Amino acid sequence: MDKKVMTAQQKGLIIGLILVFFSVLTYTLIPDMEKQQKFGWVSLVLMVAGIAWAGIKYASDMGGNVTFGNIFGHSFKATAVMTLIIIAYFLLAATVLFPEMKEKAAQLAFKQMTERGGMTDAQINTAVDMQQKYFIPFGTAAQLAGSLLIGAIGGLIGAAIGKKNPNYTPFQQ
Repeated sequence: MDKKVMTAQQKGLIIGLILVFFSVLTYTLIPDMEKQQKFGWVSLVLMVAGIAWAGIKYASDMGGNVTFGNIFGHSFKATAVMTLIIIAYFLLAATVLFPEMKEKAAQLAFKQMTERGGMTDAQINTAVDMQQKYFIPFGTAAQLAGSLLIGAIGGLIGAAIGKKNPNYTPFQQ
């Protein structure tokens, strides 16, 4: 009986759903956005670990008959699916599920800029207004860039750790 190999898309879906679950849990259980930021590193660790797992699992499923590039490519496909899920969730969360998110982010930005100093009240107000006006496009761009970057790091880790047959060449297939 053939061993069923999980696809990169399936792994990306699983990782994306875990990240969405964690985000919803964090947002609902910790209403203070400043405190939520302190848990941001957990999402990053979950993301890197998830993508590394995708690559390591792929290498294992293939019996080690893979190259570094094969593993990284598989991991990055999982990253692409995970990124799409994260962006879809962000758009849904910011517009439908938690529409107050935009206002909370603006209040936090105002507080942080005021505490940091170095800006006039007019500059702070302009920056906060700009953040509110472009919250969705900037947030989407940040999710896209951040997820792809972190996914690439996870893919490199997975490709480095994944067991590879030292005598394997792609021409053996």
